[in-house]
Amino acid sequence: MGQYWYLANLDKAQQLYMGKLGETFFECPLSECVLPGRVPTLKLLPYFEPPPSAPSTAKQPGINGLPDKLIDKIFSYLYGGGQCIRLALTGRRYWNLARPHVRDSITGYLKSLSWAGDRIICVGDYTNEDDLPRALKADKQFAGRNLYELIDEKFKDVPSGLGSHGMLGAKILRSKLGEVLSNAWMGDEFAFGPSSIFTDCIPVEDIEAKKLVLRNLSKHQYVQYSRLPVSKSKSCDVDLALAAQSQICWSSDPSTSMSCDGDVTRGSWAGDRLDIAPIEEVRNSKDVGQTVVWRDVSKRVASELRDLIRM
Repeated sequence: MGQYWYLANLDKAQQLYMGKLGETFFECPLSECVLPGRVPTLKLLPYFEPPPSAPSTAKQPGINGLPDKLIDKIFSYLYGGGQCIRLALTGRRYWNLARPHVRDSITGYLKSLSWAGDRIICVGDYTNEDDLPRALKADKQFAGRNLYELIDEKFKDVPSGLGSHGMLGAKILRSKLGEVLSNAWMGDEFAFGPSSIFTDCIPVEDIEAKKLVLRNLSKHQYVQYSRLPVSKSKSCDVDLALAAQSQICWSSDPSTSMSCDGDVTRGSWAGDRLDIAPIEEVRNSKDVGQTVVWRDVSKRVASELRDLIRM
């Protein structure tokens, strides 16, 4: 009958059921349903100059009488971005103090959606219990466990509407944040107002696909989009997400229900940390103050893709 597969994020415990690999591989769930683009650095909310304060010897009542340091501490203990925003909207002073806290909260939400930098794998149900990819052998979480069964029993579904087609996906993140804010404000007489002031904090980088790379953060390897083969088939779009998918499949059995020359079932990147980023971030990347040596594996990955899609 052939084996069945899960695409999984091992850090977020999220999964996407793929069925048989031959039926879904070239539709590329990693491109259509998941966001592997790295989360951009968010901008702070606009700063509003406080109005001039009137001279007064009277102590301000309640929270208004607290120093900025304590207000900042209060913001750090508020649960979620919504509470930060509500307090921020009570006055310019609170708005300005809330700015870094709102940014941190939004960043955390976006990272919860993105798979960038997480350990990703595509596992077949013929995988033996003691058969783990090298990246996972030292992790006690998976020792003595059947990976497929663990994912099937314990992992939750991936959030919907996150397909970025091998791009960075900032527009999708803006849209998702806007949906969350709109739903939070629905029917609320104390609504936060237009969500654009918050969604605009997410920079949309107008970067062409040819200037993007797939990064293996575990091995410091990368694949250039510009080096990928061009598909002759209208049913197969070759992008960086498909390149990633070709490297992360894992099973103890080589059966895939795919009519191709290549074997994808022992992926050398299975369980590694991956993301998609501008190529400039590879060229300028530094790790703990030292330049990281990145290795370009575009030629190998492109060759394996050609075998898979028979170009």
